[in-house]
Amino acid sequence: KTGDVRSKTRMGETQAAIDWLRYLNHEADFDEFRQPRRTESCSGLMLGTANFDLTDAKFSFVPGALADNLTSFGGKFDNGNQTKLTALLHAGAAMSSGTVHEPYAIKFKFPSFNLREI
Repeated sequence: KTGDVRSKTRMGETQAAIDWLRYLNHEADFDEFRQPRRTESCSGLMLGTANFDLTDAKFSFVPGALADNLTSFGGKFDNGNQTKLTALLHAGAAMSSGTVHEPYAIKFKFPSFNLREI
């Protein structure tokens, strides 16, 4: 959770997902930092920062963990402006994804959580 427009655009969906996970007795939270500062293991991680370095991360991913970075070019490997999705895989995530075109801060382009679909 930051002042960045991407963070503001998806916060409503993020809080709904966190509330649902907590309802199911899972631990879930969000940080107001560019990348996690926690030390425990995690099964899911959603970042939204153009550049990050997880080589010295204090947390670890559990087997099967999902991680994503919702920025512009995480899947475009001929563009060195942003950290690639593979950084999350190298850090131990089992799955990630990355865009190859600018998604802008348009709400419907971000993952959506809707209880009516469950």
